[in-house]
Amino acid sequence: DRILIKSIPDFARTRTVELKGEVRYPGQYTFRDGETLREVLERAGGLTSNAFPEGAVFSREKLRQLEAQRLREAEERLQGDLLGVGRLVIDLASVLKDPDYQAIRLQDGDTLTVPTIPQSVTVFGEVQFPTSHLHQAGLTVDDYLERSGGPTRQADESRVYVVKADGSVMLPEKSRWFGSRSQRLELGDTIIM
Repeated sequence: DRILIKSIPDFARTRTVELKGEVRYPGQYTFRDGETLREVLERAGGLTSNAFPEGAVFSREKLRQLEAQRLREAEERLQGDLLGVGRLVIDLASVLKDPDYQAIRLQDGDTLTVPTIPQSVTVFGEVQFPTSHLHQAGLTVDDYLERSGGPTRQADESRVYVVKADGSVMLPEKSRWFGSRSQRLELGDTIIM
């Protein structure tokens, strides 16, 4: 007679997610197959009072590898643009509070970094003085561009865009959120000329 005892599939495989920044108990957490980001964050005690969920960075190792491959293939075309870091744009505030928001099933190697509340708006690219400015309520895209000395001679003024704190991109002259470049900016926004 023979008895065959099979192992539980993936039993020995350890899946981890790293929680960094303004999480009550940051560190590496193991998770079950199908477990979501919200569930692990609840185990980690949630966010601190200093947390800025709108600026959270959720990166995925598989996405980073895929983006690295695509960047190598399109290096010349992407030269001068923002580089990918495996970031998946998420709305962390909705992840925590809205039960109808799409659940983010975790993958091995995922990392969530929650920053402290920022105080600045950053201006990059073809402006006279690329720098960060203290955020002031009511200031617009054009106000911050002016505070950085305005465009250089090489600037393409039709290609101004804003990278929001959550990693999403808004086009000031084409987006329904803007209407024109008079759109007011929020904490942690970055303007690219």
